[in-house]
Amino acid sequence: MTHPRWTGRHDEARRLGLIGESPGIVSVRKSIGRLLDRVSDTSRLPPLLIQGETGTGKGLLARAIHRVSARRDGPFVDVNCAAIPESLLEAELFGYERGAFTDARQAKAGLFQAAHRGTIFLDELGLLPPALQGKLLTVIEDRTVRRLGSTRGEPVDVWILAATSSDLEAAMRSGRFHDALYHRLSVLKLWLPPLRARGADVTLLAEHFLARACRDHGLAPKRLDASARAALHAYAWPGNVRELANVMERVALLEEAAVVTGAMLDLGGGRAGRPGEPEEAPGRLRDRVAELEREEIAEALRLEGGNITHAARRLGIPANTLRYRIDKHGLSARPMPRARARGPGRRVMVTSAAPATGSPGVVHWERRLVAVLHAAVATDSATAPLPRTARAVQRLVDKVASLGGRVEELAPGAVVAAFGVEAIEDAPRRAALAARAIQSELARDDVAAGPGVRLAVHAESFLIGRLDRIGPTLDLDAKRRAWAVLDALVAAAGTGEVLVSAEAARLLDRRFELSPAGLVEGAGRAWRLGGGERAGLGLHGQLTRLVGRADHLRTLRRLVASALAGRGAAVTIAGEPGIGKSRLLFELRRHAETEGVRYVEGRCVPHGLAVPFLPVAGLVRQFFGVTDADTPDALVDKVRAGLDAAGLEPLARVPLVLALLRAEASAADDLHADATSPRVEELVRQLLVAAAWRCPLVVAVEDLHWSDPDSGRLLAALAGALQAAPLLLVGTYRSGHRPPYWPVAPGGVDIVLEPLSRDDSRAVLRSVVDADRLPEAMAELIVARAEGNPFFLEELARAAVEEPTLDVARATPITVEEVLRGRIDRLSDEDRRVLQCAAVIGKDVPLTLLESLAGLKPAALGAALGRLVAAELLREGASPSEPGYAFKHALTQEAAYATLAPHDRRALHRRAVGAIEAAYPGRLVEHADQLAHHVVRGEVWEKAMDYLPGIGAEWQGASGPTGIGAERGPGFAGGSRHWVAGDHARAVERAQTQLRIALSFRNFEGQLVSHLQLGQAYHSLGDDAQAVEVLGRNAVMLDGPLRHQPSDLLPGLPAVLSLAWLAVACADLGRFDDAAAAADEAAAAAGAEYDRAIAGWAGGTVALLRGDAVAAAATLARARDHAREGAAGELCVLIGAPLGLALARAGQTEEAAAVLAEWSALVQRSSIVADQSRRLAWHAEAERLAGRLEQAEMLARRAVALARAHAERGHEAHALAALRAITAARGQAPS
Repeated sequence: MTHPRWTGRHDEARRLGLIGESPGIVSVRKSIGRLLDRVSDTSRLPPLLIQGETGTGKGLLARAIHRVSARRDGPFVDVNCAAIPESLLEAELFGYERGAFTDARQAKAGLFQAAHRGTIFLDELGLLPPALQGKLLTVIEDRTVRRLGSTRGEPVDVWILAATSSDLEAAMRSGRFHDALYHRLSVLKLWLPPLRARGADVTLLAEHFLARACRDHGLAPKRLDASARAALHAYAWPGNVRELANVMERVALLEEAAVVTGAMLDLGGGRAGRPGEPEEAPGRLRDRVAELEREEIAEALRLEGGNITHAARRLGIPANTLRYRIDKHGLSARPMPRARARGPGRRVMVTSAAPATGSPGVVHWERRLVAVLHAAVATDSATAPLPRTARAVQRLVDKVASLGGRVEELAPGAVVAAFGVEAIEDAPRRAALAARAIQSELARDDVAAGPGVRLAVHAESFLIGRLDRIGPTLDLDAKRRAWAVLDALVAAAGTGEVLVSAEAARLLDRRFELSPAGLVEGAGRAWRLGGGERAGLGLHGQLTRLVGRADHLRTLRRLVASALAGRGAAVTIAGEPGIGKSRLLFELRRHAETEGVRYVEGRCVPHGLAVPFLPVAGLVRQFFGVTDADTPDALVDKVRAGLDAAGLEPLARVPLVLALLRAEASAADDLHADATSPRVEELVRQLLVAAAWRCPLVVAVEDLHWSDPDSGRLLAALAGALQAAPLLLVGTYRSGHRPPYWPVAPGGVDIVLEPLSRDDSRAVLRSVVDADRLPEAMAELIVARAEGNPFFLEELARAAVEEPTLDVARATPITVEEVLRGRIDRLSDEDRRVLQCAAVIGKDVPLTLLESLAGLKPAALGAALGRLVAAELLREGASPSEPGYAFKHALTQEAAYATLAPHDRRALHRRAVGAIEAAYPGRLVEHADQLAHHVVRGEVWEKAMDYLPGIGAEWQGASGPTGIGAERGPGFAGGSRHWVAGDHARAVERAQTQLRIALSFRNFEGQLVSHLQLGQAYHSLGDDAQAVEVLGRNAVMLDGPLRHQPSDLLPGLPAVLSLAWLAVACADLGRFDDAAAAADEAAAAAGAEYDRAIAGWAGGTVALLRGDAVAAAATLARARDHAREGAAGELCVLIGAPLGLALARAGQTEEAAAVLAEWSALVQRSSIVADQSRRLAWHAEAERLAGRLEQAEMLARRAVALARAHAERGHEAHALAALRAITAARGQAPS
């Protein structure tokens, strides 16, 4: 009698994970059935040894056996012998008594006892240390366990399942494995064949994993086409079933198309063995092959300095496959010495994507948007024993790798990964998808509740460093900041939750469901990541108002009316990314449905250029209502019914339609040959025209610039019948990329979406943000910067409201940056270098200067420029006076410039000075502004005497094409970028250099700026006497009518800024009368909201230091209101902490807590380091007054550390005083 759980139950086998009909899998199922049929009770089950390569599913099989056995109601304990350190393994397996070793404060049962009356699974048994093999033999023979430190054995009733990927017989012969233990374990053996030997099972498993991934992540079903099936069978699958599952999940998450092609699988050229070829037995040959593979990978990594992408290219395999093999062979992808050719003329390999502006030994830096993911698994031994945690961490690593991430940090119960260190698309999206995949993976534990996991996702712009011999590395300071945010989010997350930082949320909320999670200490505002991805065109899933397209919409509606009357037409919609092509199609579809017109749509994708009829297949699937859930018979019925309804005889046409849909895998090759023939073109033309006569039809194809030639010919044929059918054919493409095969039919219409007008842009802003939340001046800035692009308008407006510290006049929202940088990162190294050189020159790029900076031969430079124009990043014709180029959009120039690290920017600006001198030797006066721009940004001080007189805006010493805001914010409070970053010594040095130049040329404005920046830096360093001296000079120089004289170099009036800082420096010296007088003079000179805010900050700070908390709170509250009204939200970073302390001292603790919570959130999004130690000390004192002593002490200690790190001696004294007061209060507090 066969075991009832196995009798003819293929569906049951699928549920158990034993999917497949290959002889090896059928044999395994039969063996298990016979075993369970003969062993009907739980008394004495013999050990079972499962053998097979890594990834073949040994753990899955063990769980399946337990689940169908008589012990299914008992525990299942999973132990990976390779994952537990040898020093801990004995205690984990067998338990210990109290006092058995240091820290053994209480007795603990081992994993064998935890599995009592159940099953224990010992994975990778071949790696069990020899010292423990004898103890395991005793457990098997005597059925007793003796804990560490115990003198007696305790009975234990467990069924032992063991698994190994190593050759135990060879290990036994060499003395590495106990022979008696091997014979005890090998009474019953099962062999799981590698995937490459399972034939058609590969397709069955792939379809199962693809369907599961789509179901788990809430995605529309997908299916494999003939080329995908062929690729699956051709690949060798070194990672076996585990690798296949990860590949299918990656495809499900990252590919939009409903049909998965071979190209999407990205499996490289690995070949499987020939059908029928005997499987190589484990032994010496396999070991030699593995060793050879290990050596080849190690050599490729060494040659490429640890760069996985480059090493994969050298080996001819995908990067993800290489990552798997690195893990498999225990190799490291850490940077390693790069191979060097010997002798003269050796080749130097350039690894930096940024211009190689320094010597080969110089680190090259570039900025890139990176998303980071932290996954923490519960490690409480009562709920998640160490082996289970280790296995869970391995799953996390697999999921990260499958989605293109790189593990940055690893702990026994946690993984921190980065996405985007190597250029990939949609880094934040991949991080979010990885988080969701990890949730699904750990939730899918079918034996017992799996270990809980808490996840966090954050994103920001990182500096990526590359040295000639080192692969890409994240900047250490940026890592520390990001890791701190991740730690805070993970600590606040509940089990199974994914918390997302505000920065990451802005990048995800168009595609994912997010819900507010409140403020998180150390991370700011947080969001919970909900279900799977959503499709949507607007923010938060809401469509914004459609403006500026009324004429185009009327045109489309008129054409729909013509189609209803039997007069068809072909329409194109062209425009740049973000201009609204998809939105116009959405409105067309909505209108067509209200008019009773049928609408079908196909989409071209970047990888579809080589896939015949890919967008047309999508159209036909929609037309017949085909879904991936349809059985072959149901599919045929739908096609036949659709042909009948269209009035077409189905007999001869059904096979052609099925061929186009790639529905019959058994005849895939023959059908593919038919599908590329003119017969299919004629069939689709007949089908759509015939259907249109029964119900008017709109056929839309998006992104024609990615269309394949076969679809082009078909669309051309369709256009020939438009005049005689009620059919409207619509296609969209990027400007400048009209496909040559798109039909030019009589009555055809070309719609070009131009940038929105100023009034329409304002209307978009009003639909995104209420007018009362967006000051007029800020609205004008947004309209100017967006240049009529609806997507840019939406994101700039949203950032202005949601990111008070962002200067919308200069800085770029991270969402826009991601889109632009994503396009830049996809460029080749050479094209990206050319674009970066162009960005340094400016929005208009004379060809003469670009040739000098790029350092390429004319032919290579011309080819690169052609590609950049085709990519719509540049356009020809920068100036009528000389040949050149211009950036298509100013934001693109800023994004390209931002990818350069400061060192590389300065080097390129220096070269630009020389290039201008060489190109225009007799016309340097005409280029004085350009020379001054590059002299200052390149810090070419030796040429300052020649080019700097009277240049005004160049005195700022800014770091980008739009001033200091390109890197640090809007010239925060008039400070230099070095001061803002906390590098006060460099700020003093820089300001002194500027002052010498300004004095040499008697440049009044330059002297004012230099004095202000010197005073700020001296104050931060604790040298308030020096600060008062230099700031006092400005007070004298700006006396009388000059008090109200503005400067293009500063965000506010020079007099107000100078007097404000003078007041604070005087107060720190205890000269309160002088401080109050300076603050009053600043307030009297202030007129604009910005100036009132900075003057109010100074007056309130002086009152606070003098001890008048009530006056300080009132003054600082007014200053905060002025900052908000004047679109100067960054000043709230200055104002929030002293305002919170003033309120706390005035007894308004609840109001103080609200202010400080808001201030903390601002600080998390701010890059302002200067004086932050003092503000943290004030926050700490406010927490002390509120009785939150633990939080107060944490803040005070951070303040002390920050002050010491930035040599802020005066602030260090304040922080230490706050810490002493908190320590004293904690000593008095009840325990």
